[in-house]
Amino acid sequence: MRQKFSPRSYGLKVLSRREHSCAEFKEKLKKKFPEEKIKIEEIIIEFIEKSWLSEKRFCEAFTRDQILKKSGPQKIFQKLLQKGVERDIAKESVNKVFPQIDQASVAEKLAEKKYKEVRKRRKDDSEFEVQQKVLQFLIGRGFDFDMSKNAVRSISK
Repeated sequence: MRQKFSPRSYGLKVLSRREHSCAEFKEKLKKKFPEEKIKIEEIIIEFIEKSWLSEKRFCEAFTRDQILKKSGPQKIFQKLLQKGVERDIAKESVNKVFPQIDQASVAEKLAEKKYKEVRKRRKDDSEFEVQQKVLQFLIGRGFDFDMSKNAVRSISK
């Protein structure tokens, strides 16, 4: 027999698995309990007051996870916005968890790896073409143009 959850106990279950943004959490509860809109608002307020639901904590955890997946700062920022996080909180979180020095280091490592892959696969391409492929790859991963360009320069020396 299936266990029947209240919106509050379901919310606790959801938060026990991982951090959620407020918008994401609200959406999950609304989907499960569409008739309980007022109750859901009360639950969200309670959970925020008790620090069970924290936008900043979610942003920092999400940013760390995306760094492990080798995403750049701009891509992480965009994903946070898609999850309903406010611009200021998202920007602050990305800057705090993923400082410029770390970004450059990750970009250089990715550039080095991608350079070797492209060189191996496309032996007839000129150095310029290979560098352009690596540059496009880094920009696609969410690194800004200047950082990507510097990373490509560092592997071409």
